[in-house]
Amino acid sequence: MAKDMLSVVYIVKNGGKLFSQSLAAVQTYANEIIVVDNGSTDTSALIARRAGAHVYKHNSSSESVLRTYALSKAHSDWILFLDHDEIVSTALGNELIKLILANTSKNAYVIPYRNHLFGKELNYAGETYSMLRFFKKKSVYVTEKRVHATFQSNKTLGITKNKLDHYSYNSLLQILIKFTNYAKRDAREKYNKHETVTLRKLLMHGPHLFWVRFIKEYGYKDGLQRIMLDLCFAYMECATYAFLYYLYIRKKYAQK
Repeated sequence: MAKDMLSVVYIVKNGGKLFSQSLAAVQTYANEIIVVDNGSTDTSALIARRAGAHVYKHNSSSESVLRTYALSKAHSDWILFLDHDEIVSTALGNELIKLILANTSKNAYVIPYRNHLFGKELNYAGETYSMLRFFKKKSVYVTEKRVHATFQSNKTLGITKNKLDHYSYNSLLQILIKFTNYAKRDAREKYNKHETVTLRKLLMHGPHLFWVRFIKEYGYKDGLQRIMLDLCFAYMECATYAFLYYLYIRKKYAQK
């Protein structure tokens, strides 16, 4: 059976209600579910165990380390890698099983994303993309890239017809907390690469990003609530350089 050939793999930290829904959606398709708990303070580990998942605790600030560790725990030929807020539709699940049964010549597939803001689907401006998330084990490698690590493959990639539902933007507070954490991580990476801070970067990069996403790339077509999301992206860009400036100031005073 194709089910015997598929491992669904998660890295989770405080997954909450969406994590339960994501786990429930893959029960039919997965031979095994692997969950790496990266220091959750909620009941994510318990939720995963109740869903029949194999739970491993591994704390790291490096997403590439976490992804590599998580993949090492999977035993099936095929891997579907998910975040806690990603939910596999019936159509996508059936497609993945058909690809396995068809003994496809491709070893890795990108999956188009269908992002949601406060439960509403987004169709414009940076919210329509695909990511490599379905692949044969050992056919990919992990690279660290800005905020998120990514999977890469030297093989020709396929692409699924059906999309993965991603519920990343659920409340204004949740978005701000997430984007603040992203800004801190991005600032640390820029600091390690010795990127300079200028007044233009501090003051102009954020507004420019808002203009690109909301106006130039037609984000406004997703509705007025889209303003809040793109303002949060502008905030994240400004916060990144503010945090970067703080790191340089802290270094300067530490050397005195």
